[in-house]
Amino acid sequence: MLAEQALLGSRALRAALCARRDVLDEVKRLPLLPDREHTTASMLADYFEVDTVLLHRVVRRHAGELRSNGYRQLRGGELRDFLTANLPGRRMAGRLLGVFTPQAALVLAMLLADSGVAHAVRLRLLGPLSAPGAVSPATRRAPKPPPQQPQPSGPADGAAQSARQEPRHSRTPKTAVGRLADAVPLRRAGPPRGGTARR
Repeated sequence: MLAEQALLGSRALRAALCARRDVLDEVKRLPLLPDREHTTASMLADYFEVDTVLLHRVVRRHAGELRSNGYRQLRGGELRDFLTANLPGRRMAGRLLGVFTPQAALVLAMLLADSGVAHAVRLRLLGPLSAPGAVSPATRRAPKPPPQQPQPSGPADGAAQSARQEPRHSRTPKTAVGRLADAVPLRRAGPPRGGTARR
């Protein structure tokens, strides 16, 4: 589908749609931490039904775009305060935690090509452009040229057409002598007048 492929490949198009965070809950309820403002990579992997390895790969590839939409990597004191407020009692395996805002999660939905849930989110975002057979205005074909008018036939064409209209078995016109012979009846041969036939 052309519109969805354009969304996967265009950062400008994703930026134009990233404010529609409500689309995530329309497809599937987005899991959020107790602060109702953030979610984690493992929570998003469950939401999009993809492996965490795949999700982290996409995050690394588009880290700059995700950061501009609320993605952060917490460490040190900021990480401890965040865990105390949202995940009390949880022990971190590492010293770094990536957290996503709903807007960053939506951008991630526009980047995960291999997720069925992300595909459904993209279809919601695109609306009428996602219908089967729909083509974006930029990819519409130019209108077809009008059909050419038939060219008027020349003398050679007229002669050929006249020749085709003539009957196949036409008679050769008779000469004046022939017409005269048809008009004068033929006399039968007989003995000359006023005489007798010689023996």
